Amino acid sequence: MRKLLFLTLFFACKSLSAQSVNSDSSQIALNKEINDPCSRIDYQYDNFHYIKKYNTAIDLPTKIADTSYYKNFDAIFYKYIYKNVPSYTLHLSTTSSLPSGYVKGVIIILTNGKRINKPLARVETNVETIHDEATYVISSFVTLTTKDIILLKGSPIKEYELYADQSILEHADIVYKMFLCLLNRK
Repeated sequence: MRKLLFLTLFFACKSLSAQSVNSDSSQIALNKEINDPCSRIDYQYDNFHYIKKYNTAIDLPTKIADTSYYKNFDAIFYKYIYKNVPSYTLHLSTTSSLPSGYVKGVIIILTNGKRINKPLARVETNVETIHDEATYVISSFVTLTTKDIILLKGSPIKEYELYADQSILEHADIVYKMFLCLLNRK
């Protein structure tokens, strides 16, 4: 009986130890993503048009309970360099229970209270299946001006509105750090 109890405890501890190692390695990967956002800048070169293309990460490794998965960012910055001249675009997205159709208007509010208004930015609606449910994904590609870049360098995005759908930016600090890294890519 004592031997059976010992073996049960031994294998239970061994199982917990293995789970802890897996959980620790997932947490280490997540911490690396958070602490080194510059490593998440993607690069491509367009040989046909001689354009360098950079973008911030599309997703973030996330962990809930013992399940690791990737959560998409709602804000992705793009940088294009053609003939040594950079241009910037911001892709924003959110989900909605109602379609918006093809409409216009984006408002971005920064954590310092300043705003970026893009009344002519096109907002689109697509239907995607998320967790076996049809969901409307509202999104916009916003062309950023020099003035917009200066504002964004000074403060992370807090929230935004795509036509009538409002959203708070999750992981704004990580998105902000990646954006600052993107600015320095040549």
